Amino acid sequence: MDVADKLKRMKVSDIMIQDMPTVRESEPLSRVAQLLKKKYIFSIPVVDARGHFVGEVDERDFIKLFVDPKRMKLQGLFGVDVQYFAENVKGLMRRHRRSLSPDQSVEEAASVMLNNGVTTMPVVDKGRIKGFITVERIIEKIEEEFE
Repeated sequence: MDVADKLKRMKVSDIMIQDMPTVRESEPLSRVAQLLKKKYIFSIPVVDARGHFVGEVDERDFIKLFVDPKRMKLQGLFGVDVQYFAENVKGLMRRHRRSLSPDQSVEEAASVMLNNGVTTMPVVDKGRIKGFITVERIIEKIEEEFE
């Protein structure tokens, strides 16, 4: 069986990153900054009060804080600007975007990610976040097949 066939048979749940930290819409952005820095991850899923996936915040979203003319007075990403830390996740997060199912094939996930121009995608089942899949994880699996 070649690599392409294996990726067709392999499920997203087989390679997704599980146990992702999540934040609620009402939490301060400082919490997201701490998680991004501490966990060495690039995106944090946002959940509502019932634990349903509603969006995400990633490193790129923080950059928006500093290029938005209304927020130009803010300083460095991990600086001590009170206004920056007072803002909540809801104001910066990107609303629910396309997600993958744990049962989808890795081949299909790679295609969806390529077509959407993203390197990470949330994995959601029955409205709840189950993990994330990344291009890096897909590449790791392909490399393993060639070893």
